[in-house]
Amino acid sequence: MHRDIKLENVALCAEDPHAVKLVDFGLALASGEAGVTDAGQVYGTPAYLAPERIQGDPGTPASDVYAVGVMLVEMLTGRNPLRRQSPLATFAAVVEQGMPHLDEVMP
Repeated sequence: MHRDIKLENVALCAEDPHAVKLVDFGLALASGEAGVTDAGQVYGTPAYLAPERIQGDPGTPASDVYAVGVMLVEMLTGRNPLRRQSPLATFAAVVEQGMPHLDEVMP
């Protein structure tokens, strides 16, 4: 699991302009590996974290898929609809409101 998928961690390949690479594996974990982060702490970029991660559950591959979905919405609309003025407000938006439908973000 990467645990910090966001637009800033996706790079275009110089060799193949149609390919991308995922970078910055500083928070990554192999399946079943014990984390190097503190128990009960939430690590990652708030506007891309899956609700279960914010609520303290361990990340799963599905958490990374959620982050990819947030990135796709941001790429389609030009903004991250979950980002708020502060990390705590962003956490609340992710958990309480969830991802809005595309037609709400971009009518």
